[in-house]
Amino acid sequence: MAAKKVLLIALGLFILMATVVGAKYLADKQSPELGSLQIDSIPSTEVVIDGKAVGKTPYLAEKIKPGEYQIKLQAWENKVKVLPGVLTYVSQELASLPEDSAGQILTLEKLPTDRFSELAVVSDPDGASVSIDGLEKGRASAVFKDLTSGDKVVIISLSGYADQIIHARLVAGFRLNAIVKLRKLTFEPQRQIKSTAELIASPSSDLTETSALIASSSATVKDNPLGFVRVRKTPDYTAEELGKIYPGEKYPVMMQNDNWVEIRWKDKEGWVAKDYLLIT
Repeated sequence: MAAKKVLLIALGLFILMATVVGAKYLADKQSPELGSLQIDSIPSTEVVIDGKAVGKTPYLAEKIKPGEYQIKLQAWENKVKVLPGVLTYVSQELASLPEDSAGQILTLEKLPTDRFSELAVVSDPDGASVSIDGLEKGRASAVFKDLTSGDKVVIISLSGYADQIIHARLVAGFRLNAIVKLRKLTFEPQRQIKSTAELIASPSSDLTETSALIASSSATVKDNPLGFVRVRKTPDYTAEELGKIYPGEKYPVMMQNDNWVEIRWKDKEGWVAKDYLLIT
């Protein structure tokens, strides 16, 4: 009788444990799929999510409940949506003034078909040009459909603002959503971006300054994802394109300011974005 009682107790405990394990399994199956959140910044800074400090950048939460989160990095603050089963990526160049800051928020969104990929770009300011692998596709804000999958270089550019470059992998059946903030360019005073001929005709003080700028300077083209750099007629991203120069090539510097360099190229002058050059 005692042995039978022990057996019944053991059987009851087994049923209870099986019930608990089964309930936990069902709860896990019914719970929403978790997402991931990665946050990078320049410079590195404290990450605050929904008012709580969670660490410093670079920050990665590999398993996070889907939903909308308030993210704060120094003066930058924004709501970011984390979707189930995919990575949400936040990258910010931080500055004290909003116009000096830049950044990207990237998320993947499932499409009803697995045939193609899509890219949706929202830019601040609106109307920035969007190119994929060197081919201009249109202007933000827009959705670019029927794209082939694979690794892509997406460049978002607007006159008077620094380019934002996204190295992205487009996946069939998903839309890559990109929210991009562009950094306003700060140019030198107009006197410093005149052509060399105009400066030579200027007062002697300008000539001294010009000589200091161009003496023994050369520009070497850096490696970049496109494999070339555009030479433009004037120091402006929307200016007429005169041609292309390629990584490793070196050219004499005629003139430069904070963001652009005028080079001697094919017996004429042209302007190149300074970020793509090494000045020596």
